[in-house]
Parts: sequence; C-alpha cells; structure tokens
Amino acid sequence: MGEQSDLEGLVDNRLRCAGLSFDREFKFHSERRWRADFLVFPNILIEVEGGLNRPNSGHRSYVGIHRDIEKQNEAVALGYRPVRVTRKDLEGDDRWLQVVLSLLGR
Repeated sequence: MGEQSDLEGLVDNRLRCAGLSFDREFKFHSERRWRADFLVFPNILIEVEGGLNRPNSGHRSYVGIHRDIEKQNEAVALGYRPVRVTRKDLEGDDRWLQVVLSLLGR
C-alpha cells in the first residue's frame, strides 16, 4: 500500500472514531473528473496531501499546484468546505479533525 492509501486509511479511521458520516472518492463536480478523497456530510471535502514527500509528485510542480488551486476554488464555489490534511497533521494533535468538527458546528 502506498503513502496516499496509508494516510487515507488513517483519516478514515479517525473519522469513524469521531462518529462522522462520510463517503470516499467523492466526485464533486458534474463536468470535471475531480474527486475529493472524502466527503464528510453534508459539505466538507477532505483532501489527503500524500504526495508532498515524493519528489516527482504532480502536486509539487508549478502546473500541479495551480491545478490543485483551481480544483479547490471550484469546490468552494460549489458550496463545499475543503480541508487539506498532510502526514504531519495525522502525526500531530488532530487539529484537522477539530477543524472538521468546528465546520460541522460540533
């Protein structure tokens, strides 16, 4: 299993432990093939940034960064609330999960 899948597994586990309802690999745009790693109901998209540590990751290039920005901006325009999570976040104090809970009003 690659780093992305490992990190997604950690997010999946923490969301379940928090009692949150979610879908994985959620296609959020009707015209583009964009997917978010997770949709926490009703409108929070979680993107796991697993490629940050890989030197050849498309997410680290100039084009890749702009593509990610476009994707995130479109998600916001559609009413979603994106949260981005890194390995460091998952090894830390789960502040990212507190942000998700706060966005849900919990």
